[in-house]
Amino acid sequence: MPVESALRSADVGSNRGDLPRPRLVFFRLNESDLPGFVAGHFADHVRCLEQFFEVVLVTEDADYDEVIDRVKPDLAMFESGVYARAGRSVRNTHRHPEIPKIGFLDSDAYCLTRSVFLADMEQWGVETFFTHATSATGYASEIADRTFAWPNFADRRVFRSYPGDRTQSILLSGSRATNYPWRVAVDRLLRENFPVRSLPHAGWFSRAATAGMPSGEAYARTLSDALIIPTCGTIAEELVRKHFEIPAAGAVLVTERTASLEAGGFI
Repeated sequence: MPVESALRSADVGSNRGDLPRPRLVFFRLNESDLPGFVAGHFADHVRCLEQFFEVVLVTEDADYDEVIDRVKPDLAMFESGVYARAGRSVRNTHRHPEIPKIGFLDSDAYCLTRSVFLADMEQWGVETFFTHATSATGYASEIADRTFAWPNFADRRVFRSYPGDRTQSILLSGSRATNYPWRVAVDRLLRENFPVRSLPHAGWFSRAATAGMPSGEAYARTLSDALIIPTCGTIAEELVRKHFEIPAAGAVLVTERTASLEAGGFI
């Protein structure tokens, strides 16, 4: 069954409560010692998929032949990219060619780990891809015609306006690395002219280093406590989570005009 047919089946199942959802087996062989907010992103992805599929998550090295025989899925999804665990293995992916496969690129568009993703996809026989990096095809044009956007989003059950006054006028939240040039420049101007609160970013890969960073509802409440929050979409002019999280929390989003934001419906 082609990938398109499997996805159409998922769409039908999501709109008809009397029909079973297609079953998706999701191979996610990522590092385990990651920050809590990253684990939260992983959980968001699964909850999103569960709107359309019955999801079976595989997080350890696996025999694809055995998993398919046991789970009997309609579709197989393989994640790779920036968080991929070293030495990961999914064996016998040449078996069961009747099960369509899709790959999920979880990395920034410009991140060099896209080479890890491409190597994994070739090894596992995956030829159709999804990614949350809306500009990814600009950095990997050879797969542009086989790559589709699964955009970032905010869970409105968590990111919403919480009761109480907004005690902070301007919140500067997130990384100030060099790949965020707009954010760095705007934050500097704001600091020079207004009282601001900073919420520094402690990184993406160490649970210990990020132990003090608010995540989940605590992070959403911090956003909800501010009136104005600037952010940007990195050097790739992406549609990042903060673009959705900030307005969902009821704060004023200040950002740069990009094609990605306009395509995402921002005015």
